[in-house]
Amino acid sequence: MFCAANRYVDGPATWAPDHPEAYRMMADEIVLNGYPSIIGIS
Repeated sequence: MFCAANRYVDGPATWAPDHPEAYRMMADEIVLNGYPSIIGIS
């Protein structure tokens, strides 16, 4: 979904959280507010 929302893929600049809890927190935010809430689209 990130690629579809951003309309591009930037492999070399891709990051991933090191801590597993970060994924749970992002998932909770997505469930409540949708994908725009985690990618900065209002």
